Amino acid sequence: MKCKMKVGELREALATASITMDRRAGSEYGFVYLGAKRMKSGANQRLILNSTDGIRRFLLKVVCEVEEIGDLVIDPVRLSTILDKRGDDEAVTFTQDVATKRTIVRCGGSRIALMSSGKPLAFDMNMKAFPAPDTKPTFLIESANLKSMLDQTQSFIYRKDDKASFKTLMIRTTGTGYEAFTTNSECIANGRVEDTNSPGLTDGKPVRMLEIPQGALSSLSKLLNRNKKETIQVIVVKSPDGRDQAAYFRTELAFFGTNLMASTQPPMDAVFKAQVMTMEVQVPRDSLLTSISRSSPFCSETVAGRLVCLDVKNSIVRLSAQDQFGEFEEELATATPATGVGRATFRSDFLSDALRSSSADLVVLKMGLNSGNIGRPSAVLSSGAGGAGATYVIAGICDKEVLRQLSNGSISDQDTAAKMASMPKAAA
Repeated sequence: MKCKMKVGELREALATASITMDRRAGSEYGFVYLGAKRMKSGANQRLILNSTDGIRRFLLKVVCEVEEIGDLVIDPVRLSTILDKRGDDEAVTFTQDVATKRTIVRCGGSRIALMSSGKPLAFDMNMKAFPAPDTKPTFLIESANLKSMLDQTQSFIYRKDDKASFKTLMIRTTGTGYEAFTTNSECIANGRVEDTNSPGLTDGKPVRMLEIPQGALSSLSKLLNRNKKETIQVIVVKSPDGRDQAAYFRTELAFFGTNLMASTQPPMDAVFKAQVMTMEVQVPRDSLLTSISRSSPFCSETVAGRLVCLDVKNSIVRLSAQDQFGEFEEELATATPATGVGRATFRSDFLSDALRSSSADLVVLKMGLNSGNIGRPSAVLSSGAGGAGATYVIAGICDKEVLRQLSNGSISDQDTAAKMASMPKAAA
């Protein structure tokens, strides 16, 4: 193996490949494969990096000058030591010591000698699992758009051990692009982007394209950060019985794959349609987020989480929090007068995550009740316009008085439902 490349490109690829390395003791995939390849034409020369943990897998290419082909299976930490604190444009070279059968790596004034720690054959089999270069993609999406949907929604994926169907990020088409859904059972996030690659609607309905498992999102984000301006080719591989088995995301120099889960998300649209909103107002995003952060030391710790109260009337949003040792209150001016009034208590981290996921100056805040969960308040935060933006439905803390009356029979579910149905809905 004899090749030469830039430090910055190798360092970034090595860090990316390390994400999907199998860290279980004794695993044959507990290493990263490096292979110096040269195509028959001699013009396309690459250093190939491959890693897998059995579920996720990376195949990365680094442009380099290859004089002699060869491969190496290593612990990436050993190679990283010689690349640490080097300039991106510095050169790193690999040469073969015939006498000792070791690969010599030189960078600047440093030199290390490496021997393969694993079996190249195991990685050769793993690389063959990737779809062939001429495989037609299932769909295309711009890297920046896919990254945007991930940023808008992945904070709200369910993280407990049960409810496997909530542990995915679902992507489907819209009339002008794509949208993504996630839920943690208390909040549903919907991120939307405009993308001309989208196949659009079929018979007026969105098409479910893919559900990405939670465990694959950090690796996918790394790929998208590395390729910010490319069109991502998404290839969904099906099992013999027709089930989605694996998904691969391909760019010019990177290929990421992950196994898919058998369970799928329940329909999310019903939740967005079940909100009976009685108040709507536009609020400066930064001001509301800052106020929630200020209230943090005073938020009471409950089994439901850390709680804050929002009280909206006219052109004022009053945010308050209290615990047994003190209380906090702040009034914020809204950008528009409120249509109606609203008051409810929410988990502060749900509100903060939704606000941080937006870059808009103003967000639309709606408050009301969830018609699918009698007596439970909810808030809808939305930003963006047209086919791009994000919407979050956040469940509030149940009204104790309503629940008490429901439990003792002094009011019925039908009475409450009728009362909610008579409330005016805010404009969509």
